[in-house]
Amino acid sequence: MLGKYVLAQGGVVFGAAFDENFKISHSFSEENLRQFRSSKYAESYIGTSFKEALGFLKSGKLVLFSGTPCQIHGLNSFLKRPFENLITVEVICNSVPSSKIWQIYKQSIEEDLGERLENFTFRGKNFGWENYCLIASSKHKTKIIPHSESPYLFHAWNTHIITRKSCANCYSKGFVSGADFTLGDFWGIKNFHASFYDEKGVSCVFAHNEKALKLVEILKNYSLVQSSQSAFITAFNPAAILPLGFDKKRNKTLKQFFKIYEQKGAKNAIKFLASLQSQTSLLEHYYSVFKNDPLRKKISNFLKNLKRKVKQKITKQNSQKKKIRVITYFGSLDNYGQILQAYALQRYLKNNFSHLDIALFSRPPRKQGLMKRLERWVRIYFRGVILRHKKYQELLKARKSKENLIIRNLNQKRGFEDFAKKFITCDENLAQCYI
Repeated sequence: MLGKYVLAQGGVVFGAAFDENFKISHSFSEENLRQFRSSKYAESYIGTSFKEALGFLKSGKLVLFSGTPCQIHGLNSFLKRPFENLITVEVICNSVPSSKIWQIYKQSIEEDLGERLENFTFRGKNFGWENYCLIASSKHKTKIIPHSESPYLFHAWNTHIITRKSCANCYSKGFVSGADFTLGDFWGIKNFHASFYDEKGVSCVFAHNEKALKLVEILKNYSLVQSSQSAFITAFNPAAILPLGFDKKRNKTLKQFFKIYEQKGAKNAIKFLASLQSQTSLLEHYYSVFKNDPLRKKISNFLKNLKRKVKQKITKQNSQKKKIRVITYFGSLDNYGQILQAYALQRYLKNNFSHLDIALFSRPPRKQGLMKRLERWVRIYFRGVILRHKKYQELLKARKSKENLIIRNLNQKRGFEDFAKKFITCDENLAQCYI
């Protein structure tokens, strides 16, 4: 919307765009914003963009320049003085991945597709905003990769193995770049503004000065706006104010990665990334990067207090939620439909009724009256008469042993029990109400 506003005033928009080889660099446009849209998880080459922006500013044109906080910081340092006809937008940045490794990842995708890449999206919303996916398209094929299964994003970028070393001690965090706007994802919005949640995503907007506030007022006519607090946003997106991570073994890991790439190609190098796991916590990062900083204790205490307040707010909101308990059955170890219907039902309910506390219970209700008594007499007769026959006992024992073996094998092979524990919220407190 900011870009459209600037173009409507006869201005120029600068942003990060893919070229024909999917390399990322900054460029400008006076008519089309399409190339600048969508997230790009790799370093963008600035080139001569700062000089070009200065030329447009001196000519009196309205200029919108977007980038990471360090890029906006760099632009303001280059310009040396403020311009009334300049609008700067920084995106909340976790860290900047290597453009070289992005090219290797792209190469591995092309090997999978067997064709040249023609289109790529880092943040596809086929499964919603929070479960975003990577979408790679060639002339005849399309590959959809859930972000949690992407070696590049989930295993390497998220754990800061492939990001710039300087990102671990970023000097542009905490809104010091001089940007007019900071834009990003409002992660955790369900905990603070549940009614404003949208499965396709909600953006957070920080307006840092009068110029930005005036533009917000203009754009309110074309958008849905909800005022919030900066603490709510940074509670679930701390990258806005802090560098979030580093990996102690980064240099050693990258050396090994490039060695595999040279010897075995892109596909094997990316498989190596997928095998990595980060063992560095945010606290470790703090005490390594800021170990000589006198403000370290204050920063640490601020975060702890913020986390405690957010936790209290979430607990309070959750305690006010209406509880919904669905009685169903997903205890089988050999029935795909049964466990998937329970998972699908729960996911549908949680996505569409996020204001409710929803859980499933996998036991049938207690039967009462005549049927209950009948069942008890059948059970007594079966145990007292049928099971006393030695032949039947031997047959039953052999059959049970075989069934147990089959069920064990099925469970190991299919992992139903593990799936249910991981993905299905079950209310164990209801156990006393049922058989």
